[in-house]
Amino acid sequence: MERLLTKLKSIEPNKEFKERSRALILNSPQSGISIGIFNRLLNSAQFSAAFSLAAIFIFLIIGGLSMLSQRILSPALLSSLDPENLTEEAASLDFQIQLSQAEYYEESAEKVEIALNETSGELKNLENREEELNKLLNEITL
Repeated sequence: MERLLTKLKSIEPNKEFKERSRALILNSPQSGISIGIFNRLLNSAQFSAAFSLAAIFIFLIIGGLSMLSQRILSPALLSSLDPENLTEEAASLDFQIQLSQAEYYEESAEKVEIALNETSGELKNLENREEELNKLLNEITL
């Protein structure tokens, strides 16, 4: 076992591998403890600033909406929604139906009735045709 260990100690990497490994190690960025702490502090400061700005915007939006609702729901507007005022206005309205409009609605109802009767007759004819076709098919196949 000792012989094996002494042989392993005597193994050395070739010159190209040494130079390339040394260059990679020396060119890699060296981070110290102070840089890691600084990055953590910077990240936490960024997060807290973003969070506080979001909270400020939310409060501004809520405050703006409450100001708008106070302006929209003014006493003048609320008085127009009073049920007593609405019933008085509805009673004062004069509903008149023009005679020509009434005649138009009566004629259109008659036309709709005629159209419905025609379509129902066509459906009955289609059903009769289907029955005749089924009988003919049965006669042919049997």
